[in-house]
Amino acid sequence: MWYWVWCCLLRFLPGESAPVKVKDAIDFGKVGLLGAGNLGSAVGYVLSLSGWAGQLHIIDFQAFEKANLETCISAHVQEVRVPLRKASALAGIFVDHRIVATERRCEVKRGEPLLGEKWDSFICAVDNPETRLILDEVNAGFLINAGLGANRYDAGWVFLTQHGPDHPTLSSIYKESTSEAGISDYVPEEFRDECSRMSYQGVSLALPFAGLAAGSLLVAGLYHQATGSRTKFSSIRMDLFAKQQKLTRL
Repeated sequence: MWYWVWCCLLRFLPGESAPVKVKDAIDFGKVGLLGAGNLGSAVGYVLSLSGWAGQLHIIDFQAFEKANLETCISAHVQEVRVPLRKASALAGIFVDHRIVATERRCEVKRGEPLLGEKWDSFICAVDNPETRLILDEVNAGFLINAGLGANRYDAGWVFLTQHGPDHPTLSSIYKESTSEAGISDYVPEEFRDECSRMSYQGVSLALPFAGLAAGSLLVAGLYHQATGSRTKFSSIRMDLFAKQQKLTRL
């Protein structure tokens, strides 16, 4: 017998709870979406289903690769064969939408002028630990970050962290990188993202639904910020393989 425990994304609460009316006519302002791969494309897809308004700046300088067909919800065969830029493909799904999407083709490094721009919210949807370490510099009222499990022990886990005046900084969950240290030395285990894949007995399995779940958590965080209903939780961790029975909130 399957036993499901639902999680309300409006309140990040497990279990059955009274329904809450979602506000359709919201404007989330100017939002930076860093990364248009697995997580970023999931964020874009969920936002495209909404009736919301806002300015979405999609920041990614990379083009599609073959592996993206399995892990990016916005990747199509024709676009991968060209290959098309990820940010351009994601921006294209917002044609005739209330959300105005703009491609920003650049690589974000420390001191990047883009980080100094004024953002209402900024979404980190990259699998690059070095980039996450510098995002404390971003001039945003709210910073949201997501990650995925990457091995057979934490595959199916999705993670969300929220950062702002009342929450810890993003870099505080990492140790400082050194030239001698490997990724495993300073990146928390739950954020060793392998692009929505798990390795099991030498076989790499794609888990596109995990990216979509993490993207939904990011959009929920954006909704909280835009409606002034932010939750008190700074991090959410959910096990999809355990049918959401394992949910950790901090």
